[in-house]
Amino acid sequence: MTPDDWLEQYYTGEYFSGRFDFLKSFVSKYDLDQFDSIITIGGTNGKGETSRTLSRIFDENNVQHALWTSPHLKTVLERFQFSSHKIDNHNLIQIFESLNELSITDNTKFSYFEFLFISFLMLAKKLQIKTLILEVGLGGRLDAVNILDANIAAITSISRDHQDLLGNRFELILNEKLGITRSRQFLVTCFENDYLRYKTKKYFAKHNLELTWNDLFENGECHKTSDFSSRNQLVAITLAKKYFNHNSFKIPQFEMTAARCIEKIDSVSFTLFPSHNPDGVRKLVQLLIQRNYTNIDLMVLSFSDRSEEDISTMIKALRVSLKCPMILYEFHHFKAAKRDKLERIGKKFNLDITDDNRFYKQIEYSKKQHLLFTGSNYFLGHIMQKLDLTSSN
Repeated sequence: MTPDDWLEQYYTGEYFSGRFDFLKSFVSKYDLDQFDSIITIGGTNGKGETSRTLSRIFDENNVQHALWTSPHLKTVLERFQFSSHKIDNHNLIQIFESLNELSITDNTKFSYFEFLFISFLMLAKKLQIKTLILEVGLGGRLDAVNILDANIAAITSISRDHQDLLGNRFELILNEKLGITRSRQFLVTCFENDYLRYKTKKYFAKHNLELTWNDLFENGECHKTSDFSSRNQLVAITLAKKYFNHNSFKIPQFEMTAARCIEKIDSVSFTLFPSHNPDGVRKLVQLLIQRNYTNIDLMVLSFSDRSEEDISTMIKALRVSLKCPMILYEFHHFKAAKRDKLERIGKKFNLDITDDNRFYKQIEYSKKQHLLFTGSNYFLGHIMQKLDLTSSN
């Protein structure tokens, strides 16, 4: 049995609970909040790459740490990354069963995300890891990772996503993200928009937050010409400088760290980029163009069940800028865009629609070609499962 099989029996689907006070009490009761350094990273886009980049810096400098990321693409084990400790199926199922027993004893029920995050904290405690890197799953203020008080925090970007939960105005979304900050601690942001920086200052004043704040655009370290991946890497380096108290440390070589998978099978190259909202797609386009990464034989797209307007905006941005052949992919997931929506969008943009049965028969492994996949994380996970690809991060 794998941890994913175990979860199928007890916890299915990811949903937003927001039971912040309850979780904080539970974690405190079982001493799951005793860590020396907690680095929490939020943002609409870029938080995953920033978290993974900071983890690579820590690995390069032999810092024992645990990295929590979400969502996973292929297996839930991806969310549990511990330097110098290989977490296998047996380790994780043991933790799952221990936490399940505690939940029965306490007569409580966790959401899928809450259960996994508390399992992560139990593993960190068991392995005596004292430094945590936490990627926010959704929002910030009421996200499960915010039950721990971060002494270092980052917000990579702000744009519209999950509007049903976070609101449809930048100010509302920003306020939710800023909920991970703590007074007398450190925050780094990368806000290109002057309005966001202005509203951040207003937020600090309103909540009487006295903290050290470093915005990379405000201080001139980051520029509008900087591509998305470079911005995320700079945020990670700034966090590392704070962690190492501005002492010297080694910085590894970074390449296309925004990609979740780059793999070659025979003559076919597969590259997977998560870009699940319009702003994410715009940033992906900028990154690919600036890195001269445009030699794409086919771009394969699929999206979660977003509005047709959002999906159309994303396709337009990709088509106008990259000018490569595109195809829509129908995959089966409860959060995936449905067939009728894909057909309307396909007709609008004159795009063919493929599926599992058709697509995998079309791949010619003897023919040199570069396939790029983007869209929903759930779609990328589906592709990785079907092609047996391995995450590169």
